[in-house]
Amino acid sequence: MLTTCADEHNLAHMPQATNEPRHPLASFLVDRRERLNLSKRAVGIACRMSPSHVGDIESGRRSPSADGIARLAKVLKVSVATLIRLKARQQLAELKERVQELEARAS
Repeated sequence: MLTTCADEHNLAHMPQATNEPRHPLASFLVDRRERLNLSKRAVGIACRMSPSHVGDIESGRRSPSADGIARLAKVLKVSVATLIRLKARQQLAELKERVQELEARAS
């Protein structure tokens, strides 16, 4: 699936670097699902996930697998590339947080 202008528009307005939200993928998924007027249950059924699993992904407690990303992209009508970029941002934010915790302990 190609990235749409709407996908790029949404990504362009996402904060970068130090202002990065802790869970950029999660935030994007919630926003996109709500814009499409879909419930967690509807997304879960369409993606073959439980609503609680969708909720865990949307809260940042869990990270979707590659297959899960592909299914979410299809249901939410965004490109897989968009979700992969957001997942990478989320993982980077989590790593930065972990490094800061380790540095704080070492001082």
